[in-house]
Amino acid sequence: MALGVRLLACPFLVLAMCFAPARADEAGPAKIIIDTDFATMLDDGQVVAMAAQLRAEGKIDLLGVAVVSGDEWRDQEIAEAVRMTERLGIGESVGVYPGADLPLAHDRAAVAADFAAGAGGDGFIGAWGTKKPRSKADLVPPPDGFAERTEPRRQRAADFIVQSARAHPHEITIVAIGPLTDLALVAREHPDVVGLIKQVVVMGGAFDVPGNTTAKAELNWWFDPVAADEVLKLPVPVVVAPLDLSATTPLTGEVYRRIARPARPTAITDLYREIVGAGLDGKGGFEDDPGYTQPLWDQSALAYAVDPSFATTRRVVWPAVVAKPGASDGAVSYSAAPVPGRRPVTVLTRFDNDRYYSWYVDLMTRPVPPGG
Repeated sequence: MALGVRLLACPFLVLAMCFAPARADEAGPAKIIIDTDFATMLDDGQVVAMAAQLRAEGKIDLLGVAVVSGDEWRDQEIAEAVRMTERLGIGESVGVYPGADLPLAHDRAAVAADFAAGAGGDGFIGAWGTKKPRSKADLVPPPDGFAERTEPRRQRAADFIVQSARAHPHEITIVAIGPLTDLALVAREHPDVVGLIKQVVVMGGAFDVPGNTTAKAELNWWFDPVAADEVLKLPVPVVVAPLDLSATTPLTGEVYRRIARPARPTAITDLYREIVGAGLDGKGGFEDDPGYTQPLWDQSALAYAVDPSFATTRRVVWPAVVAKPGASDGAVSYSAAPVPGRRPVTVLTRFDNDRYYSWYVDLMTRPVPPGG
């Protein structure tokens, strides 16, 4: 686990230069690829809906959506992501690309070993807790049905990322809000492409707070700890929005109601009320419990990618992820000083919450963009 690192400014001038946030408007709209373990209106689905609004506004150039197993198995997530792009009117212009279906090296036996060792936590294990689809007949439709006109792209997500990075060198931000398997595959298969990526903004990890799958590990990094550790060592700027940040940005009942019951409801706000209102376990939540809250997870990664000034506190550390079956699988250790073989990573710890909530509510309650 963490080594008790205190908040600090970047200790070296060169790091300050390397990790100074870039303005999104310096060279036109930010080119963004979202790599997600998609679910219709949980945090991943909300990120795609928000990104579609930012795209319609001209704030970002959304190149595509890569889908990787995590919260659910990839094929189920793809069906939901394709329906979302169709729902938002961007299905023809923003492709959904199939990513990794399995972690690099974290199989069912490793999952069992983690919990046999007393991993603790709330036990949410994402896709591992569900039946893996074998055909389309096994897929569960979103509340408003499957996509009718839109299909996923045939190109593999890792190949799409490689192609995009080569076409737009030093311009693309990867917003990685699922397990990091796709990015690890990019680096393994095309290491020359890594340096062409502008930055990677990651939602993942539990640095100084408890995990949300085990007592020590956050779901995305626990699901594929080998990939997480490999990505943190890549020679590319990496910014992490961990559980430490999301613990300070709760979705409160007041913020929930501003989205779930807007003056002018939309298809998105209706789905939001239906899914988010039921709570994380689907048995109750905002609609039944006035004091219910849950963290905002993936939304913070998109927020930072679009506007780094949302972050009011950050630190630079040299992290590593445990990738060994047992109670610490997927856990983070880190140092405030350089560590041989590791890379410096910017970790976000606090946001300007008032401005962040206003931005979030605005994007989630706008009318669906006509034609995307």
